[in-house]
Amino acid sequence: CHKNDPGAAESAWQQWERSQASGQRISEELKTAVQELQRTIYGAGQKADWQGQQLADAFREHLQRNNEVPQKNVQDLPVLNP
Repeated sequence: CHKNDPGAAESAWQQWERSQASGQRISEELKTAVQELQRTIYGAGQKADWQGQQLADAFREHLQRNNEVPQKNVQDLPVLNP
């Protein structure tokens, strides 16, 4: 994000997203920033025009918000033969 490199930002986003539990909610600000990144990469716009600050700020806020709110113990799969 800080280097305004949409390809590197997309790669980092995908790695982070794969590391999260299924069903993780993201803020509207983060969702909008990711959509803008994806429009830049996959759309007809100029990749050189993308600025990563919005995505960096939204991601930082998402991490801070999730660290403040206790997470429930979520299991991806139910217990077998309880």
